[in-house]
Amino acid sequence: MRDFIIFLNIKHEKELVIRTKEVSVEELRAYPGSSNLSRELGVVIGGKLTYLGEHPSYNAFKYEATYYPRISRLARERVTISAEFTLWQIKRSPLVVAFDIPRAVARVGVALVSMVLYGNPFAIRPINITREDFARLWKIVRDRQGKLVRIHVKRRGISGKVELTTPNPRIGLEEEYPNIDFGKLLESASIVHSLGFSLLPPAVERLISFRVTRWGGGQIYSPPEPLDHEVLIVMDLLREAIFPGL
Repeated sequence: MRDFIIFLNIKHEKELVIRTKEVSVEELRAYPGSSNLSRELGVVIGGKLTYLGEHPSYNAFKYEATYYPRISRLARERVTISAEFTLWQIKRSPLVVAFDIPRAVARVGVALVSMVLYGNPFAIRPINITREDFARLWKIVRDRQGKLVRIHVKRRGISGKVELTTPNPRIGLEEEYPNIDFGKLLESASIVHSLGFSLLPPAVERLISFRVTRWGGGQIYSPPEPLDHEVLIVMDLLREAIFPGL
């Protein structure tokens, strides 16, 4: 499985210029307006971002961070963790992706990517996926013979949640629960927390199964160790759903 968080690059239409190949968390702290990231910078206590180079479909970055992990409030001492993470700025797309990384740590990482690409930390922002975005994503997947395999929503006027998962990603929820109208369920939801899908794209030998949440986090469940082109298939589906017409 591979975890991811997607972010919005608001300057994606501008030509990229790699202004520097390395930038530190301390440089971010010193940047005017960085107090907007005070919560995240309270989690990340040090580190740096390094530009690794250009690939056909993305620019790659290595992010080294020392941070406070989420721990029990009963813990007497705060411990720190040092780790390396991978981030991608996807070409011809408004998406920047952080992999296998805590949410607050990722927010600092993409601010550093923004500094490398645009000279300021504010061009890459958190994303919010709406119910309409989710509906488009489901239609796109369905049009490609994919299946809805996970749903987590809160319905209007009804307390509680609806959360269903099919145990076999090759069998969709509509087959598993034929008496449920999932289209109406999605339409009537006051909050769509997450949806999950599976599909077998043309010219790809392995089934792709993934989930995405309303704040942009998600997982690629299958293949368990996805190749770059398989990750990019998921990212392209998300781009097409969230930014139709691009």
